[in-house]
Amino acid sequence: MTPTKADFESALRTVNDPEIKDEINNYMLSPRYTTTVRDMSPQSTVRVSEPSPGNISSPDIWSDISMSAQMSETAFSETLNNITVQDSAYEQYHMVRTGTARVIHYIPDPNMSCGYADMRDHINYQRETISTEELKIIAKADRHFHVLALIEDGAKVIIDQWLFLMLCVMRQFPGKFELEVTPWRLFLAWVLSAKHEQDYHTWRRYDLVLGTVDYSTEYIRSSTGITYENAATFDERMQRMADYTMIWPPINLIKMAACKWSTIVKLDEVAARTTHTMRPTTTLWDGMHIPNGKVLKRCYSSYQEDVYLPDGSSKIPTVESLNAESVLPGRHWMIQDWVPQLRQLGELKVYFVDMKVVYIAVTRYSPSKSGWEFSVNPTIPTLAEMYSLYTQNRSRTDFLIWPQASDRAGEDAGRAELLEYATKTLDALIAYERRAAYGATSLTGMCRMDIGVLFRASRCDYFVSEIERTIGLGIFGPDMVSVMAGRLGSLWLDMLTS
Repeated sequence: MTPTKADFESALRTVNDPEIKDEINNYMLSPRYTTTVRDMSPQSTVRVSEPSPGNISSPDIWSDISMSAQMSETAFSETLNNITVQDSAYEQYHMVRTGTARVIHYIPDPNMSCGYADMRDHINYQRETISTEELKIIAKADRHFHVLALIEDGAKVIIDQWLFLMLCVMRQFPGKFELEVTPWRLFLAWVLSAKHEQDYHTWRRYDLVLGTVDYSTEYIRSSTGITYENAATFDERMQRMADYTMIWPPINLIKMAACKWSTIVKLDEVAARTTHTMRPTTTLWDGMHIPNGKVLKRCYSSYQEDVYLPDGSSKIPTVESLNAESVLPGRHWMIQDWVPQLRQLGELKVYFVDMKVVYIAVTRYSPSKSGWEFSVNPTIPTLAEMYSLYTQNRSRTDFLIWPQASDRAGEDAGRAELLEYATKTLDALIAYERRAAYGATSLTGMCRMDIGVLFRASRCDYFVSEIERTIGLGIFGPDMVSVMAGRLGSLWLDMLTS
């Protein structure tokens, strides 16, 4: 059965995203893939052809969008995993792998999906050279990389950092991992179509499932295709999938972290009892009055959305609009002290894997570039030095790093001071979360701690402005992607072999 015009028109009626609609229309006008479906019985063979190098960035629209409406659940699962069924679908679900490599299934975050024009200036994309074999592995993740040029034995690409990180894991641990990549639209269609127990058995062939949406943010949004109508079904089936494979980090722990108010309360406790440092005051919004000169931030806020700053860079919301965005459970609005130094000076970002520091980055917004600048593993002043600089000249923007190595000599006491604060805070926060969740926390795997500096009349202190802990957190510094890959690869191997 070959998809007909009516099939595509049916798919168009079920899709809201205008970019996906355009892709379907383009596919109807100029097909780039050949999809052959012979028989939909459990004994059928389903084959989706590989794209040619010249079409590597073109999505297989039929496979990604309309297949779920046209195929039986068995055939859909076969296509997802590129399985040829010979005896029965159920037997294939219980296949035994003969190799020793651990199989990773990666689903790129749909919120990082974009076209080439946006990739060029996106801080989470970088230019790399990959092999032909690597190109085949990531071929279906079409809107997460773009081929700049085909070369002998490979290609020059611009690529999503986390997709490249997965390839780096394969490079650094040869023979230890196998990698499969599924585009989000196909994965979502499978999840929403899975109804029978045998549908979930196909996931037993994967040791680790990484990616999908960022559950610590607002994932009910047009870019994901998850709606208020299908969200409960999606969540329930993802939890069922977790019975058959390891989804990392665990979904339930990341959802707990999405309630930023809970994390802020714990951070306030850590500052008062452990580090004895100052923090901006945060309270829950009363739902009636919008205060002046304060930051408004919502739990589940994502990608700098649902955050209103008092510096004129954000449109002033109304009481009605804020209440309309907090109807779902846990979507509380918070009022927080405005710390202008966060935008002026930037933040220190400390990366942890397996509770050990991997590296430090400094990020600062550049008005002249209308974007972020970053520096990796800089020489950091001590807090006393920062305070002295600040009192001498409050218009300076380089307090978090010494721009010239000759500006200071001797031991990097500033870095040691920062790491002591960060590790103490992480250890205490882990203890709080473990008590609240019967011993479980996602912070022990991977996290990025965003740290600002709070200046008061007589001193300055570090404070944690944000904790990121999901696959997809921003990696500031392209050279650090391979470093993170080495640490995460070791962590995943230990998890899967212990």
